[in-house]
Amino acid sequence: MLNSNLHHLTLSAACGLLCACAANTQSPVSAPGNPESTRTNVLEAGAAMLQAKPPIDALNAYLDGFHFYNGHPQAQMEAHHYCSILNEDVIQCMIFDGNTKTAKIMGVEYIIDEKLFASLPDTEKAMWHSHGYEVSSGQLVAPGIPGPAEHALMERLAHTYGKTWHTWHTDQDKRLPLGVPQLMMGFTSDGQADPAMVKQRNDRLGIDAEATKAQRSDIHIPSSDPKANGWQYGKVIQIRDPSGQGIHSHPDSPTETKQNSRSSQRRPPARRCSQHSQLEISQGQYDGSNRADLEVISAPRHRHLKIFVLLIPCLVIVLLRLASIFVIVGWGQTPVVARPLAGLSNR
Repeated sequence: MLNSNLHHLTLSAACGLLCACAANTQSPVSAPGNPESTRTNVLEAGAAMLQAKPPIDALNAYLDGFHFYNGHPQAQMEAHHYCSILNEDVIQCMIFDGNTKTAKIMGVEYIIDEKLFASLPDTEKAMWHSHGYEVSSGQLVAPGIPGPAEHALMERLAHTYGKTWHTWHTDQDKRLPLGVPQLMMGFTSDGQADPAMVKQRNDRLGIDAEATKAQRSDIHIPSSDPKANGWQYGKVIQIRDPSGQGIHSHPDSPTETKQNSRSSQRRPPARRCSQHSQLEISQGQYDGSNRADLEVISAPRHRHLKIFVLLIPCLVIVLLRLASIFVIVGWGQTPVVARPLAGLSNR
């Protein structure tokens, strides 16, 4: 009876059940700076007692999943989502690198229902990722809540899309939010996520991956919009980092067992995110403008087409020169290009 009722829960009601605790996950980095003073502690305590925090209080849903840098599928990390439900079709989440008081804010994710997503322009859709596979594979979890409640929540999330930006790349062991924001994506099929990264998360949170997957086998997973997950068809949009920092190369070793998990460079090379190898180029493929700050990654066939187009004017000039020579020779006159040589021979 309980399971039957939960099956029909609204999204906000299901998320309202997310009040249980999960195993602690520590941030992999410590921010530089002096320890908090007694004065700061007193100010914090006073603010906690006197100031209302409605936006923070609204963060009543906790989800845990994985992201990777758009265009760089080998650089993956665990992401803790603390979300507020704006309405039945829109959710906004703050993303942390852990679930303790010292967790760092890695970024934000906006989640919308498939009906709203269908109304977006195609150029916008490429920056969003689907949640269907994350639900069916058991990669996306709501730690610590009863199974029926999580099942009801996942039924709803399977029909949503997310747009995610990371601003503090602690997965790269960066102790400060250096560099530029990066567009993130989610996995869409088996073989993409680093198994060691997923296992580290599951072991820490006490998740039985196979059991979770089996429990969700009755959830209907809709087909993803063909314009979502742009990286799968060569439409990868990313912000180029002007500082030149290597923010897509993970350290050689994984994080500690109790820390936020990430992929390791010691694992075999990640499967390419499309059937074609990819090349990073800077061009205005996103909205037709010439944006040097956007890094668009597309298949090599586009590069070859551009080279061919650039060579066309040169080929036309050469053909015109050759044509002029043959025409002049046909009239019985000395070709223009030969006249300087003829003049020398007469001297």
